[in-house]
Amino acid sequence: LYDSESPLRIRVLHVGKSMMIDRDFFDRRIEECIDRRKGFFDGTTTGHRWIHGESDNFPGLVVDRYSTTLVIKIYTAAWLPYLSTVVDLLRTKLSPESAVLRLSRNIMEACAEHGLADGQQLFGPTIDGPLIFQENGVCFEADVIKGQKT
Repeated sequence: LYDSESPLRIRVLHVGKSMMIDRDFFDRRIEECIDRRKGFFDGTTTGHRWIHGESDNFPGLVVDRYSTTLVIKIYTAAWLPYLSTVVDLLRTKLSPESAVLRLSRNIMEACAEHGLADGQQLFGPTIDGPLIFQENGVCFEADVIKGQKT
């Protein structure tokens, strides 16, 4: 991924033989993330990280679950050409009720040029307050629209 405005201009998605960076590529990567987390969460955990950026080979992109909502945070405008594909795949594979986009401060201007804003709801019912979620049976709340992301 290339972002001419970022201090980290290049983010490596793949090392090895050439491959197409397309829907199938991201489909496999997301499936790997889901498989990697199988068995990590009991029935009382409704808040966790699905995609850990660089650790999951998604440099500059993080996806968290808060109850039935996904929060997708991007740290580089290099994800903009792929964002709709990634969101569509996450929606299909994880079946969230809604998704919210969070943006790193350094890319807000570039995203605005694409009609995207920090805290923008990408789909689902309107979120008008903090979401309640659980980790190992303990309740927490998070303002996924305006609160601190990580």
